[in-house]
Amino acid sequence: AKASIATVCLAYLLHLDMELPAKEIRQRFPLAQYSARYWMTNATVAESKDNTLQGFINKFFCYYRSSYRNCYSLYRPDRPWEDEPAKGEEPASALYYASFGGLINAVEYLLSQGADVNTQGAYYGNALQAASYKGYEKVIELLLSKGADVNARGGYYNSALQAASEKGYEKVVELLLSKGADVNARGGYALD
Repeated sequence: AKASIATVCLAYLLHLDMELPAKEIRQRFPLAQYSARYWMTNATVAESKDNTLQGFINKFFCYYRSSYRNCYSLYRPDRPWEDEPAKGEEPASALYYASFGGLINAVEYLLSQGADVNTQGAYYGNALQAASYKGYEKVIELLLSKGADVNARGGYYNSALQAASEKGYEKVVELLLSKGADVNARGGYALD
């Protein structure tokens, strides 16, 4: 059922591959807000079990740029408390959102397509920091194996180690420490 919901939500979002303001999308396309908010939650559970869903996810992240922008102008999963992003603010990278959502197959696909594993510029910093905040061990292992900087700074917690520590993900903390995470790093809004 979750695969079906995610597929329908993504099909709806892919249909919106046009330049429109978020307000107009909300008015003209009543399921857009719901689709933007819930596609990833449903896809995370079903991604590896459904080839159709995986194909839609790859299209969404890689080929339908206006659909992608429209989705993340309606809802940013890393900032659910915001009704709308700041005017003109671009969404984070596809790798960041795929990592934040725990979409391991999408992360793997994006990396195979040349996505920069260390791109900064999102609420939690980069893809590794987002995956660490959510505790997605397999995503973290994949990102680290592809050269993610375990000590990259930026974002709300300032580092992947601080995000994982704050959230209490012991196995993630151990993994990051085994890869050389700096235990003495300071910073981050939550910890200063």
